[in-house]
Amino acid sequence: MAAVTIRGLTKRYGDACVVDGLDLDISDGEFLTLLGPSGCGKTTTLRCIAGLEKPDAGEILINGKVVVDSLGTFVPPEKRGLGMVFQSYALWPHMTVKGNVAYPLKMRHTPRPEIASRVRESLETVGLGQLADRSVGALSGGQQQRVALARALVAQPGLVLFDEPLSNLDARLRASMREQLQLLHERLPATSVYVTHDQIEALTLSDRIVVMHDGRIQQVGTPTQIYADPANAFVADFVGFENLLPGVVVKADLDQVVVQVDGFPEPVSARPTGQPPTAGEKATVVVRANAFSFTPTPSVENTATPSGVPAEVLTAAYLGDQAEYTMRVGPHTVRVRTPAPATARPGDRVSLVPQPGALLAVA
Repeated sequence: MAAVTIRGLTKRYGDACVVDGLDLDISDGEFLTLLGPSGCGKTTTLRCIAGLEKPDAGEILINGKVVVDSLGTFVPPEKRGLGMVFQSYALWPHMTVKGNVAYPLKMRHTPRPEIASRVRESLETVGLGQLADRSVGALSGGQQQRVALARALVAQPGLVLFDEPLSNLDARLRASMREQLQLLHERLPATSVYVTHDQIEALTLSDRIVVMHDGRIQQVGTPTQIYADPANAFVADFVGFENLLPGVVVKADLDQVVVQVDGFPEPVSARPTGQPPTAGEKATVVVRANAFSFTPTPSVENTATPSGVPAEVLTAAYLGDQAEYTMRVGPHTVRVRTPAPATARPGDRVSLVPQPGALLAVA
């Protein structure tokens, strides 16, 4: 296994700074995911760790050894002791399955008997032992991705890098490969750094998640911390808080923030996450669509009711086991999901009731 230390990592393309002074420690044996939208700097960070990109500033250490720094040190990729799984698989189409997997060992001049043994072991690990002699062009997408994984593991690296490896697979195959990656990480002694824009992959695979935006780290935490306690509005939006409602803090303490949301008839109470806001500061109340219930109300006046906040149903859609609504609350359009069947229709007036603790206040 291998620990990774990154200090002040900076990478520019022309005038664009795609990684901006990034500091990160990755523990030995950890499965860490870099999560964020396209262009946030996650893949560039991974490629700098791999040695496929040369940073403009900063240093990277793998297992305590400097592999790149601002003094001119640059260890080439093949000498960093890592394996990499690419989004595009990057397989040799003219080779068999075992030929592709054996390639890294041949480049290291590994003895032939050892190559045969390790290729066989690596293919068995990913469940492809029976396809060793098949052409990779005759494999499905999921099988090709497993060949790429076997190739990354065959040299027994201490560090394995994954660049959005499941993005080319359909939903069913992605779910299956997630399970395989989980099992492999538990069985094999390697540190994993995984890049994705898919929050489900990040939540299910990771020991820790690093959320990135505009080349900077927004939050580092366990899947539970990222999902339940986003540090700011960007993280909340990216991990699935569908409703972000701006407002101003009326009063605040460590456990509760009272926010006057723009257009709401009365202030609402929310649990603070990240840096706690103070009275008079702007804040955003975030809440997931499935954290609401509602009751019909005959009232047409924009006043709060004892049971919730007045809202008008704009749209209603049937989603199988759920019903999804958009509702007008003051100047905002709020998204709401409840168990099916739909119990409200466009034009209905209702009182929205958030679940206890569902409202969060972020900067």
